[in-house]
Amino acid sequence: MVDFPQHAGQVALLHDLATGSSPWASLFQINLFTPYLVGYGLALPFSFFLPVAAAIKLVFSAAYVAFVFALVALRRHFKADPRLDWFFLLSFFGISYYWGFYTFLTAAPIAVAFILVADRYALEPTFKRGLATTLLGIFLLASHGLMFVFGFAVAGILYTVRCCAARPWAGRWLRHLWPFVIAGLACLVYFLVSTRLQAQYGGIGNAGPVIWNWSWKRLVKIFIDSLGGKTDIPLLVTACVLPLIPWMLGLRINTKRPATWAMFAFTLLIALTLPVFAMATGLLYIRFALFTLPAYALMFTLSRPSTAQQAVAGNTSAPAPIGERIAVPLMIAVTWLMLGQHSLHAWRFAREARDFEAVLAPMQPAQRALSLPFAQRSEAANNDFAYLHYGTWYQSEKQGLVDFNFAWLPPQIARFRPDRLPAVTYGFEHSPHEFDWQKHHGEDYRYFLVRHSEPLSPDLFKGADCAPAQVLASGAWTLLERRDCPAVSALK
Repeated sequence: MVDFPQHAGQVALLHDLATGSSPWASLFQINLFTPYLVGYGLALPFSFFLPVAAAIKLVFSAAYVAFVFALVALRRHFKADPRLDWFFLLSFFGISYYWGFYTFLTAAPIAVAFILVADRYALEPTFKRGLATTLLGIFLLASHGLMFVFGFAVAGILYTVRCCAARPWAGRWLRHLWPFVIAGLACLVYFLVSTRLQAQYGGIGNAGPVIWNWSWKRLVKIFIDSLGGKTDIPLLVTACVLPLIPWMLGLRINTKRPATWAMFAFTLLIALTLPVFAMATGLLYIRFALFTLPAYALMFTLSRPSTAQQAVAGNTSAPAPIGERIAVPLMIAVTWLMLGQHSLHAWRFAREARDFEAVLAPMQPAQRALSLPFAQRSEAANNDFAYLHYGTWYQSEKQGLVDFNFAWLPPQIARFRPDRLPAVTYGFEHSPHEFDWQKHHGEDYRYFLVRHSEPLSPDLFKGADCAPAQVLASGAWTLLERRDCPAVSALK
């Protein structure tokens, strides 16, 4: 989970700033106009009686359970086949999990709940249901901006579909549109206020170039991205088998009920049309693969009675087709195969990452550190970027401050003050080999956390009065510390 240590660092900063115990209070300010308010806000109270790592993992685990239950509720609402509920267990651990998108994933169950509540309102537009839709929409906006756009768009499509089923539809559509108008205005107000606040940072949140990387592979990977971030044999098997299961069960897509396939159609549209990078946001279209498998399952309804239903009715004369008999056991088997693969990666990674505990132990609390992740890949987790931000655990474990830091980014809840921005900026973590002592103010850091697979360059700290000294090496990790130069110490 690449970004996860940075999110834990945000919770740690928020906790210390809120309690007035932060050794870095002069550098930071709390940003209440963050679209990540809910994810961090839920973890904050747990951080008062649990370690930050445990607090954020607890919220993340609860989000997974809530995501599955919300999808089950939506499936019941659409009257889709309950046997496909197994589809809801896997996509949470897809590419968004691979990258550690904590705030995005914690907002996912809220988005599903919003779609459900909004569609109930569309079917029966009472004031009570409209108010629930409005409040949940605003709550979703405070959870994650992109997730709000997704939930708002899907709910809006469903609302239009429901209105078109009645005549005259245009009047009904306009008359009951007010919950969406209020939620949309809230989004507009947030955008205008946050844009004004970000202006004081001199444009560091500018979107940058739009990167498309469009190819036919997007279609091929639509289910792969929903299952994991790095393709391997268990993932390929699962990605090939699961889409076939509904058809093997005799289920079909009901073309006369467009509401049931609106979410999948919109998810497919995202996969085909959105860029991979825009608005200072990476993996823009790929992250919505979170909804591919669940939305696919929601489309299918029974086209004929299942074998079990025929047995209840006493009609067991004809044996079920072989495909129908093996479909459910096969679905369960590949689901457990995929969950087992994730568990195996987590277990192996835990063993591999123990080396970091050794270099973390001698580090004094409340110091500033620079992370230099030259070797970012984890073989154990089959993740090319697992250690990209891993050094940030020092921030949540020992009140340290680690650069590169997510506090540099505009949407975060704990942000650097405009006049205290560090020289280590966004993008440095991907190119640590470009570290320059003068340019990046190496003298600001006491510790240097280096993960490397090759010997460190003798020019790494070129320009320093005296190079930081090695404190400890453990596996691929090396901890170095900046100390007074021997000549200066002798004069003292």
